[in-house]
Amino acid sequence: MSDKPVAKPHLLTISTWYFCTFKIGESVRRSATSFTAMVISIVGLGQPVLAADFPARPEYKVPVSVAPVSQWTGCYIGGNIGAEWLRSEISNVSGIDSISESSAGFAGGGQFGCDYQAGTMVFGARNQINWADLKSSSWVNAGAFAGYTTTIANNWSDVLTARVGYAVQPNWLLYFQAGAAWRNLDQKLFDWTGTQVGQFGATRAGWTVGVGSEYKVARNWSVFLEYKYANFGTSTANIAVPAVGLYAASPRSSVQTISGGVNFRF
Repeated sequence: MSDKPVAKPHLLTISTWYFCTFKIGESVRRSATSFTAMVISIVGLGQPVLAADFPARPEYKVPVSVAPVSQWTGCYIGGNIGAEWLRSEISNVSGIDSISESSAGFAGGGQFGCDYQAGTMVFGARNQINWADLKSSSWVNAGAFAGYTTTIANNWSDVLTARVGYAVQPNWLLYFQAGAAWRNLDQKLFDWTGTQVGQFGATRAGWTVGVGSEYKVARNWSVFLEYKYANFGTSTANIAVPAVGLYAASPRSSVQTISGGVNFRF
């Protein structure tokens, strides 16, 4: 018999299994290490990209007040239309104390003026000339002219005002105006048959105040709406009527106006 050792098959199989297991484990560890490094690398590189995807937090800034741009400095010309209410009173009529009457009608005309803006304040002057068909009628019920009718007509007015405005917005103006006013006064006297027996005409001077709002709809165009009150004081009217006597009276009138219009600015 030979003395050489005999290899045991089961020992060889165990050694081979351990060797394979070691190799597989080493490979798995290397793969896991590589995968972990790759994940860390992706996450690290992805942070700037993810941050860039979200908008930056807005930075709050205190609003800075800006001086309004001048919108109203310059001159203009335009037209207007509206309604007027006339209140007339005739006192010291021959034979009676006084008579009064009211009437309403349409009025329209044109205006021109100039403005100057300083900050939010606007200063200007305007002349407005309007035509109207305002007429009031009163009946004399006592005295030598009992049964006679007297009429007062206001045919035109000329209003010259200074105005002060406040620019609520760059293109929106609120204003106050005051000044002098002139109005044509035409008084007629009719007998009981309706025949005109006399006439007295004069231009009366008075004063006016008002408020309004103006809005610029374009660079050179604006529209406005306003209210005015005008008082023309008292005048003296003497009309000689043959076979009856002298008709003496002191007519006075006041007018309220609401009008709107458009201006071309240059």
